[in-house]
Amino acid sequence: MNIDEIEKIINDIDNYSDEEILEIYKKIYNTLYDNCCFMEAEEFIVILIKKIKDFNIKLELIKEYFPNLVSNSLELLLRSIDSLSLYDKKKIFKDLYAEYKFVEVDKLLNIPTNLKLGVELEYTDLSINVIQSLFENGTLTVLMQALEINEEICDEIINKTVFFASKEYDKWVFTTEKQFEYWPELSSAIFKNNINNLNVLKAFYYIMLVLKAKVNEETALQINVGVDYFDNNVDGLKYLLSIWSECEEIFYKISNKENTIIRDYASKMAKPIKANIQKTFDENYSFKLDTPEDFYKFIYNIQVRDYLKDLFHNPFLEEYNKIEDLSEDEKYEMFLNLPNKEEKMYETRFTSINFTYMNWYEENKGRIEFRLFNNIMDFETILSNITLVGRLMYVSKELANGNIELLKKYYMLLKKDILEEEKLDLLLNLLFNDNEKEIFKRRWDSVKNNNVYNKYYTGDKTFEPINNEIKSK
Repeated sequence: MNIDEIEKIINDIDNYSDEEILEIYKKIYNTLYDNCCFMEAEEFIVILIKKIKDFNIKLELIKEYFPNLVSNSLELLLRSIDSLSLYDKKKIFKDLYAEYKFVEVDKLLNIPTNLKLGVELEYTDLSINVIQSLFENGTLTVLMQALEINEEICDEIINKTVFFASKEYDKWVFTTEKQFEYWPELSSAIFKNNINNLNVLKAFYYIMLVLKAKVNEETALQINVGVDYFDNNVDGLKYLLSIWSECEEIFYKISNKENTIIRDYASKMAKPIKANIQKTFDENYSFKLDTPEDFYKFIYNIQVRDYLKDLFHNPFLEEYNKIEDLSEDEKYEMFLNLPNKEEKMYETRFTSINFTYMNWYEENKGRIEFRLFNNIMDFETILSNITLVGRLMYVSKELANGNIELLKKYYMLLKKDILEEEKLDLLLNLLFNDNEKEIFKRRWDSVKNNNVYNKYYTGDKTFEPINNEIKSK
């Protein structure tokens, strides 16, 4: 069978019975595939499934072909079934995604229930236009029903999801990175630690899982927390910074699933700030955040001072080449007078913790963003990472409020010249009081000697390296 013959059959396929189509379809598909006509072969499958009248045969063909298609499999599947009733679509989804049966979350996270949370989940290989079409034509509701997600959660997802929006903090928002059409980011609504919110988060995770969203070396999970949790007590923020400066290297190692190293892109998008914190505390531990001027100084001190050159995109500029010879005060003045100041402030966010969205001096205190985490198609890991951030916020606030038991553990954490493993144990004893410690201990143990973490050692070392191969600066 040659290509011309195949083209004629496809053009006349309306005149073929199911039996006639089934008799020749594999020969057509294999001929196209063998001739490297891969896109044409996949398009033929779409045509084939649409033309087959018998629903059971249609379902078997879907199960045979779509799990194995590498590119555009979701778009092709949806096109294949677009003329079916919602009832038939549900039957197909239920069979196709039987392994993804939704089981509701049944317990709260070990973090405060009044802490405001938000997550940003970056994905690849999934067109935001396809996602939007699923919402608009009712197919997503059918998919969620097939996954056995309860009606209340389904309604919340449908009614509280928007596309390409900004500052919709009570909505789940799908957007894309400007330069990558097929790289969507899902930003959650602001939520708190309750069963319903955790189930909505899990339902979104399942949706992205079955739609075959992918993660790679550039996709991150960013976790945001509300600054109002500190009740205007700047000491809570200071304890957070102090713990981070003591253990930032450890946080890099325990931020991802066991046996998973941090993504390559983190060296650019989640740069360490330990050295900056230490310098800031040495200069003025009693800093304030009462005015916009205080805020700019804080952002410079914590996120910019070691990375001022990164805000210049042209290394041939005179200002760029004289930075090394300037005093800290002169560097700060240069930062204040950068052109496109608002855009440059936005660029300061690429650090392990980002305070750029914080508005301490306003009624709406804003948020703190933790940027270390890889995105991952593993819901339990996502929950553990949220728990890690939530416990850090809880402990920082309790220390500011004078919790004697935690203060004793905090002062133990400040010990110098101890092994990294000992430092880890002190950190976990401060943050947790149950078996959650073991999750993060195993994470650290699985990557402790990986050389990728060398680049994240900055500032004065607070513990001896675990072995002689890994040195702090």
